[in-house]
Amino acid sequence: MGGYGSGECGYAIGFNSAALMQAASRRPSMLLMPMNYTDSIHSFVVADVMRTAEIYYRQGLTRGDPDLWAREFVLAFADALSITAANVKHPQFSGEVERRIVTLLQPGEHQQLEFRQKRTLLARHLPVDLTTGEGAARRLPITRVYVGPGPAQKVSKISVGDLLLKYGYQNIAVEMSSLPYRIP
Repeated sequence: MGGYGSGECGYAIGFNSAALMQAASRRPSMLLMPMNYTDSIHSFVVADVMRTAEIYYRQGLTRGDPDLWAREFVLAFADALSITAANVKHPQFSGEVERRIVTLLQPGEHQQLEFRQKRTLLARHLPVDLTTGEGAARRLPITRVYVGPGPAQKVSKISVGDLLLKYGYQNIAVEMSSLPYRIP
């Protein structure tokens, strides 16, 4: 059970990673990235990104209008940095062994964005199709669902099973987790 949800009775969904990667490959800019929980690697990556960015920026200054280059560089750097930042997570979450699906926003996709206020930021999400199968059998490649602890965990487990059946999922394991919601 991951450390997500709104406190008690959160949910974690397990996926068939090969099927998920196959679905993700339909969008060329999409990556399925493992999270990194190691502080020393975080420091190395940040130092390397900053060193490379400085070299690239200085090279661009010699090619024309410095103000135009600075604006272009900042936009490109923000995109590249967002991918790097997306796979960095606090070491206390290392037990989750999380993977994230990351994609660059393409021109014209801003209208499709969804926003969620989190505890520390306003997060943006782009809905993407990760279903597999054909026609009416198209489904997310879900293998199991974990129900987090809470006062109605058993009822939630039954409800999750019913929700899966409602949407055509068969033989999906629904398990109760004893791991609590946690904040680093």
